Amino acid sequence: MASSYVMYSQLKDSDEEQYDRAPTWTNHLKARSPFHLWALRTVLGLSLFINAGLVFFVLSPAPIGLQTNTLYSPAQWALRYRNTVFDSSFGIQTTAYQGPPSETNNALWSDLYNFGITRISADEARDMANKTLPIPNDADHYIISLSVFHQLHCLNQVRKGLYGDVDWTDQSDHTGITHLDHCVDIIRQGLMCNADITPLTWTRDGHDGSAKEVAEVIHTCRDFEAIRDWAKARQMVIPFDKHAVVEGDPLGWGGYAMSS
Repeated sequence: MASSYVMYSQLKDSDEEQYDRAPTWTNHLKARSPFHLWALRTVLGLSLFINAGLVFFVLSPAPIGLQTNTLYSPAQWALRYRNTVFDSSFGIQTTAYQGPPSETNNALWSDLYNFGITRISADEARDMANKTLPIPNDADHYIISLSVFHQLHCLNQVRKGLYGDVDWTDQSDHTGITHLDHCVDIIRQGLMCNADITPLTWTRDGHDGSAKEVAEVIHTCRDFEAIRDWAKARQMVIPFDKHAVVEGDPLGWGGYAMSS
């Protein structure tokens, strides 16, 4: 069987001399001036630095709150994050928000969200994905409320309904069963939209050794106090006339009517 190896023969002396005289990259560099060598090294160094930065940028995940495809909110500049351990809300870990409705816990719940409508400037409103209405007699400002406060209002009404404060005749705006049913679904949508992916861990029960889920784990949360402070600083303090139509507002939204 013929060998598959390639045979090499030694160069003749004349061939070696010709090879030595051939221009090489090293000889080419030697022929360059010091300035050219410095410039070449600088360009190569910058290229390596820029490419390393691009690789890091592409491979690194976007920071929390700056993910792509996130819709603009005028409150986004108030976002802060904090690590918080949840309470189990059982036994000794029940919170002041729990229990039958009382003057005390009703006030606590109300303080979470019940501070009126939010008033924002035209500049703050301009980039919103959805239009809103200008404020009568204050046409440079627009009316909004943050979804979290609507959800908390709804949860409070469901809480009251849980303890028997339900108008089954459906005559009440807040405790009528239709409104409570609306509230349950608003909360469902909010939970699914802001799906918390914190892992709930498991442990052995100290009494019988059975496995049980642990609620008291650390979560990365949006700082609710910072968001509430942002809204309170923009609280609308005059009554909102629902029937007045504003003309000539900066964004031209005065006649906005959402299509059904």
